[in-house]
Amino acid sequence: MKNAIHINQKLYFVTKGKNHAFGTDFEKRESMSQEAAAIHFDKTWEDKIRPALENAPLVTHEDVLLRVPSTNRSYVNEGSVHREFRLSGSLWIAQITDDENDQLWIVPNKAYDTRSITLTFKTQQQKNDFERIAAEHGFEPSEYARRILTAFTSIHQFDT
Repeated sequence: MKNAIHINQKLYFVTKGKNHAFGTDFEKRESMSQEAAAIHFDKTWEDKIRPALENAPLVTHEDVLLRVPSTNRSYVNEGSVHREFRLSGSLWIAQITDDENDQLWIVPNKAYDTRSITLTFKTQQQKNDFERIAAEHGFEPSEYARRILTAFTSIHQFDT
């Protein structure tokens, strides 16, 4: 299978995207040149994405439309094959047309679990600090965040 992802999508995944498949060095990735970002994407595609994609289960066109953000739905080709796979903690959908992977989407958590919210830290160091504090209090980071948010919502009288 050939990597036929458009350069703009490659740049988005590497310089704007927050998925760990491309590394946790977000600040470095945000400042990459177009050429460096494209090279980084292509290497990640070969090393991680293609192997995960090759035997991934098929997904129906209807399921793709339900999961892909509305701004991307015009790129979903009904005549293509779609596969879903997990990589670096995220659910991905790939579109394959004539043995070419021509579209990739990371499915937002809210598209398959509407009870979820996502937090993006400004830097990796902030996330590392949060994880350290959670561990110091004896919790996994997700459980610690859930408890903080639950306490906040109870103080402000949200229905839980």
